[in-house]
Amino acid sequence: MESNNYNEEHNNSGIILNFENNIQENLTNNTVRKKEEWTKEQADELAELVSIKGLGKWSEIRAVSKTLQNKSTLSLKDKHRLMSKQTSYYKTPNKEWIEVTEEGDLTCDISECKIVNSRFPHDAAKIIAKRKGNFDNPFKVSVTCDKGLTIHTYSVVLSENEKIKLTKVKTSEIRNNQ
Repeated sequence: MESNNYNEEHNNSGIILNFENNIQENLTNNTVRKKEEWTKEQADELAELVSIKGLGKWSEIRAVSKTLQNKSTLSLKDKHRLMSKQTSYYKTPNKEWIEVTEEGDLTCDISECKIVNSRFPHDAAKIIAKRKGNFDNPFKVSVTCDKGLTIHTYSVVLSENEKIKLTKVKTSEIRNNQ
């Protein structure tokens, strides 16, 4: 059914109104904005313009920007808040990860092992899984960044839509008794 400026969709939980301005409202009166993708260039430009224009000048920032004109002022504010958090993904430094067995032994000779630079073990395990390339059968990938003291193990499968899916199996800590 179509009305003036929205479409009504019927589903198991009730009627959802899809408004043209990317906001959905359901029967519980919760509004949800559609997730917007951000590129690294957009995030960098936002940080630079906030340092020039100052906080709270979201309309001005959007007006002078080359890449942020299609973003809402609320989206700019939210992205800056997320980038500024002390525990932000953007403030987590890259670490050097290496593939190991679940017991912490290297999977190859030290001269042949490839180091993966990544912020988190999940990202490193995904890169290593892609390098292996054979997804006929599920397999496990274990990575460490601290000389085998903490080992992160993931199960790797190929989903129905041909995407690599990693599920954390365990995190092992090897204690040194000295």
